[in-house]
Amino acid sequence: MNVPSQPAHALIVGSVAYDSIITPYQVGERILGGSASYAAFASSYYAPTRLVGVVGNDFDTQHIDVFKTRNIDIEGLKIDNSGPTFFWKGKYYEDFNKRETLEIELNVFERFRPELPESYLNTPYVMLGNIQPELQLHVIDQMKGSSFIIADTIDLWIETQRSELLEVIKKIDLFIINESEAQLLTGEDNLINAGHKLCTLGPKMAIIKKGEHGALLFHPEGLFILPSFPVTELRDPTGAGDTFAGALIGYLAGVNRTSFSDIKRAMTYATVTASLIVEAFSFQRLSEGSRAVIEERFNQLLDLTHLKMEAKAQSIESMVHDIAAKARSASLELTSVSTQKKNDTLFSLAEALEQQADSLLTANRKDLEVAERNSVQGPLLDRLRFTPERIKGMADGVRQIAKLSDPVGEEIEVLTPENGLDIRKVCTPIGVIGIIYESRPNVTVDCAALCLKSSNAVILRGGREAFHTNTALASLIRGVLGQNDFPLDTVQLIPTPERSALDSLLKLDAFIDCIIPRGGEGLIRFVAEHSTIPVIKHYKGVCNVYIDKVVNPEQAEKIVVNAKCQRPGVCNAIENLFIHEEVAPTLLPRLAELLQKEKVELRGDEATRAIIECAPAVEEDYYEEYLGLILAIKVVASLEEAIKAVNTYGSGHSDAILTTDADAAKTFMNRVDSATVYWNASTRFTDGFEFGLGAEIGISTDKLHARGPMGLRDLCTYKYLIYGQGQVK
Repeated sequence: MNVPSQPAHALIVGSVAYDSIITPYQVGERILGGSASYAAFASSYYAPTRLVGVVGNDFDTQHIDVFKTRNIDIEGLKIDNSGPTFFWKGKYYEDFNKRETLEIELNVFERFRPELPESYLNTPYVMLGNIQPELQLHVIDQMKGSSFIIADTIDLWIETQRSELLEVIKKIDLFIINESEAQLLTGEDNLINAGHKLCTLGPKMAIIKKGEHGALLFHPEGLFILPSFPVTELRDPTGAGDTFAGALIGYLAGVNRTSFSDIKRAMTYATVTASLIVEAFSFQRLSEGSRAVIEERFNQLLDLTHLKMEAKAQSIESMVHDIAAKARSASLELTSVSTQKKNDTLFSLAEALEQQADSLLTANRKDLEVAERNSVQGPLLDRLRFTPERIKGMADGVRQIAKLSDPVGEEIEVLTPENGLDIRKVCTPIGVIGIIYESRPNVTVDCAALCLKSSNAVILRGGREAFHTNTALASLIRGVLGQNDFPLDTVQLIPTPERSALDSLLKLDAFIDCIIPRGGEGLIRFVAEHSTIPVIKHYKGVCNVYIDKVVNPEQAEKIVVNAKCQRPGVCNAIENLFIHEEVAPTLLPRLAELLQKEKVELRGDEATRAIIECAPAVEEDYYEEYLGLILAIKVVASLEEAIKAVNTYGSGHSDAILTTDADAAKTFMNRVDSATVYWNASTRFTDGFEFGLGAEIGISTDKLHARGPMGLRDLCTYKYLIYGQGQVK
């Protein structure tokens, strides 16, 4: 069960001020302003927001109420009675591109040194307004834990506190700066060069604001250019930049994610939020609107860029169509490729994997760096990671596939009907197979090798998170195909992680014969629901172990720990343990001790908690594929109850009984409706390599065509070859 991320808090640190503003249209006297005010107000539309700033003895309580109406936490807003609030007066000219400061009085802000309340110190999302870099560093030094930090600046600090500003930049995640400031700081007139240079100074990413011309995001995964929202009634642009930054950090805190996609979406929301702030003085226009107004403008901005998006989608659709057509042509060529040639090519591939391991590890490091920046951890990061040992394992798997017998052309059945026809049912390739997978790049090699040996053409569509590794692997594979004079389009990788490529691929039933998705339940359900091509799948791996009332305890302990802990992020690791009530009092304490040593979180029913100390399990826990160090435990009264529990909560993937009673084992194995059922062995063996299949194209919990680990024979269908002697009907 996928649980959406809970909104996190955003912390805004900066100035709270009174502004007097003269524009060609009107004058605003002593209106609420300041970088922290605008940013916090904007952030509050997306996430719970905290504000740190200082005001003086003249600060009106009605302005305190402005923050309170947005539920902004102002515990960090200090009231300094020694003087008045920071004051700025400025004038805008006709086109609003020229601004003149007429008066500035720092007042209590001159002595401002932000001290964070204890409750603010672990705030996960932080926006530092354009205060002195020394003060920004002081805030960073107070933060505990890991925070995603955005910082803004102004040209004054670039000119007077450059060294301190550069220290700030090294310690933050995202630096926001306007066009002229970026040029001043980097010495680059070209904004593309300036943006790339900013990222070399320390931040993981940078945004250059271009006012009415939009903004540019420089990110490790690419460049994103966003136009501004077209505003027809510009009245006061004073807080636009701070509103942009506040909405950006607020959106990220609200979704509690910071992927490339999330930051692009946050920029879009920030742009339309800022478009509201400039239509009136202070917060007037934004406070009149609601999140619904923001959403309306968000959709309008998307519509404005629709033609560009449509053109890109059409280009991707055309590319995917061409790939599928080439795969179809290659599949027809493969029917005449000999077994010897296939095997020679596979041995060459295994050798190339080992020889080019260093370049593969370099590509993999790029994916790991992006994943770590996006806070990917634990088993999900482990799935992505290559090591020299794993590359060697892939090469060994390819060699094992080469040594397997070739199923293509094997006679399955011979029929001799009374009409005298000689009918042979013969094993043949499926044709073109599309593999859609997420973060495990070894799938690229496993599937390519299996499809090559079974004379199928394969189209690989890997996940964004493994893009660099998959690209390097696909390039290596195609290089080996070329060196061995093998049909080059036998193996093709979709060269973009865009979702539109997947949408196009799933509709190409004229070229593709079968789709096999490998990944999370959400991906697999999307594929099954949107594909016009037959899909072989398993939605999730909720695997179970049942410990019977007669059991070898040492063997049971070893199997349970292995099945849960050896690699918890894979689909054949167990998620549930069912244990007979007669052995639970003696076995559970020892199992709990062993599992907790491996840092497994245990969740149990009432009977379990009467024996060991653990968290309570709710009904939903037994349906959950955790892919991590969590195990749900239930005490059962009988073999019958255990079988019912496995068939109820399991996903039909891999289940095991641990017992010394052969009759109980036989009953369990016959009545559990799963693709693989074990007696006294770990479910971790549900794997094509472990089954002697060389590797697997996937694991199926379907019942038609293939079930369990899918090897070479499961990538074949059949046809009838009929030999006659002139027979007619």
